[in-house]
Amino acid sequence: MAGELAPRELGAARAWALARQLAQSPLFLLGLALALLRRLVAGARLRGPLLRFGSHGRNACRPPVGSIIGTVSRLNVFPAKSMRGVPVEHARVDRNGLFWDRQIMVINRNKVPTTQRMLPELARVEVTALAPDGSALTLRAPGAVPPMRLDLAAARARGPLETIDLHGMRAKCAPLGEEADGWINAVLSELGDRPRAGYRLMCIAAGESRRVDASVTRALFRDTKPFDGTALADLAPIALTSEASLAALNRQAREAVPLDRFRSNIEMDTELDLAFLEDHIQELQIGDLSLRVLGPTFRCVIPSVDQATGRAGFRSSKVSSAEPLATLKRLRPGGLRFGLTGLLPVGMGGSRSLAPLFGVYMGVSDAAVAGAIQVGDPIRVISYRDRRGPFGNMLAFVADRLGVQHAT
Repeated sequence: MAGELAPRELGAARAWALARQLAQSPLFLLGLALALLRRLVAGARLRGPLLRFGSHGRNACRPPVGSIIGTVSRLNVFPAKSMRGVPVEHARVDRNGLFWDRQIMVINRNKVPTTQRMLPELARVEVTALAPDGSALTLRAPGAVPPMRLDLAAARARGPLETIDLHGMRAKCAPLGEEADGWINAVLSELGDRPRAGYRLMCIAAGESRRVDASVTRALFRDTKPFDGTALADLAPIALTSEASLAALNRQAREAVPLDRFRSNIEMDTELDLAFLEDHIQELQIGDLSLRVLGPTFRCVIPSVDQATGRAGFRSSKVSSAEPLATLKRLRPGGLRFGLTGLLPVGMGGSRSLAPLFGVYMGVSDAAVAGAIQVGDPIRVISYRDRRGPFGNMLAFVADRLGVQHAT
């Protein structure tokens, strides 16, 4: 029919329309230019693994779909963001992740969430008691400051609520009170050997959930769903790491590190020849619960922090030589730097280079399904992912937002 475009011409027209609309987005072009410049300065070849999730594992061994690939070796919840994790034998899981995970956090006087990237000594603060109903917890730190019991239920009822922005996802949070604020400032002053002031403790409001697909996560991981939520975790509901992947990393690193450096909720025990298999999985089953892999975990400087002592490798040496980051950046370069750590000075937890990958982010497969997982549960692979990486996801995301049809 006259006037119709051939399929090849139609595809070219759509690509040109997308390019034209992208050219009208200065922020997108600036970010892409900076990312490419950083890769060039680092001497990396663009045909290498720029943003290719699924290729870093170089894992040729894919067990058949339906196979049991390992077991849950450890479960962790992190009730207080960036403080010491709590190992548990079993955990309830829903669309927001594991029960009790990331319910409180520290913010500074400017309402900026504060983590080990800025205050690595937070690793030495531990949670010693958790109320079964999620209403209260107790914090303890080494030194002369006595433990502090925090009544989350009372704080949520008392209010007033404040809006806190964490990686582009806003949440209503309740202040835990002046006594709690005085406690955290006293602890940070003692652990940091210098006076600290202006820090506050906040808890997420009752029933509040930050929408994962409303953040940069949606651009990176196209498998996010509108029901994916999280309390105060960075980008996704659940994080999983593999002991076999850690063993492969440690064989290449100058200094071996434990798996707790990566602060994941689920630690998976598999055969050593299945290292980095998690990169390739689309969906798996733990016990009776099905979980989707959203995408890779982009790593900041926190894995260089000793979780027992709070010693920060990124402060005691150059970030480029701090393990395990140095080896990860060499073996598993990830992609663009997003969020606050891409802007901070290195001494405050920033990064001069691109974030490497280790582990995966996950979410439940169905919003209506909640369940429980426990240590020892078998892990079964349900499906593997396609080869499209985060860079392709970002292009598809931009095209979706601009209303341009694109090939999948």
